[in-house]
Amino acid sequence: MEYVNIRGTEQILRLCRERGIRYLVYTSSASVVFAGRDLINVDERTAPVPRKDVDFYTFTKRVAEQLVLRNATRATGQDDGPVLYAVALRPSGIFGEYDPLFVPTLVTRARQGRMKYIIGSGRNSMDWTYVKNVAEAHYLAAEVMMKDEIQARRLSSQAYFITNGDPRPFWGFLGTILQGLGYPPPRRHLPFALVYALSLLVVVVDTMVHLLGRSISTDFTPSRVLLATCERRVSCAAAMRDFGYQPRFSIEDGLERTLRWFRARGLSAVTTDAK
Repeated sequence: MEYVNIRGTEQILRLCRERGIRYLVYTSSASVVFAGRDLINVDERTAPVPRKDVDFYTFTKRVAEQLVLRNATRATGQDDGPVLYAVALRPSGIFGEYDPLFVPTLVTRARQGRMKYIIGSGRNSMDWTYVKNVAEAHYLAAEVMMKDEIQARRLSSQAYFITNGDPRPFWGFLGTILQGLGYPPPRRHLPFALVYALSLLVVVVDTMVHLLGRSISTDFTPSRVLLATCERRVSCAAAMRDFGYQPRFSIEDGLERTLRWFRARGLSAVTTDAK
């Protein structure tokens, strides 16, 4: 994660300076403002600055975003060195075709019988974003900057949330994907306090095992529990205002295309009629 997200970004910035590249759109993440507490309709100005990152991946994305924005030419035009108009886009909950992680992981867990449970009330919502909307946001940001230098200066060094503008219940969204692929959705509720306490215990055990030169391979961590139980809703009004972003595909459109793509690749449940 560090090699790709931080060192890779440093390389891109170096090459921009050396080759005279003037425009850069960086793919950040909405998670860079998540501190393990509810985010309810926050925008770029009201989003909190976490004192501690929820996990190492988020740390690397936050550092890389800061690198890009610090190296960007600012609206004042008083920066020294080559001009680099750069923005950071913060997509939330990307899903869609060609996904190598989110849906395949859900399917693997469902096949292992690990998607039966909902942590907490299950009412927490988050912003999901269909991948083609995310791609178009990148195109629009680049197009606006390259067409108009005044606009480029206005956008440069800014971060923008990108969403479908249609928050959905976290567990309900997972259930829709699982049902669409022929697996039962999670239904049984587990108390948040109990699950979170167990995840903290796993961290303690992993630390002790690490001292013996080993480690536990698990994704059952406090940060994952918080990601699955907190409200995570952000506004993309600034992207709509500044470079004309509008989600072309609805959540339903995105889900239909996503499920069709994964069904065609054998990720749906295989049922056998009883003889």
